[in-house]
Amino acid sequence: IIVALLSFSTVKKWFRSKNKIRNKSEMKIVIKQRLQTGEHKTISGVFDTEKEEIIDANSWESKRIDYELGKLDRASIIRDIN
Repeated sequence: IIVALLSFSTVKKWFRSKNKIRNKSEMKIVIKQRLQTGEHKTISGVFDTEKEEIIDANSWESKRIDYELGKLDRASIIRDIN
């Protein structure tokens, strides 16, 4: 399913619903990619840097992303999800 507009608040809501951060080696990440079709693929995940494994992840495809999500680097560590 491709959503019309993906907002950063939707991504943060996903992180809050997972509440997976258990230790300092785990971090929240967001990766964005602009597809050849002009649409966007956004992946959010919790990554364990010690074990080098993905704890949980989700992806969205969207026609557009909001300004706040657009400001993030292509790959970003998310420190505040409030």
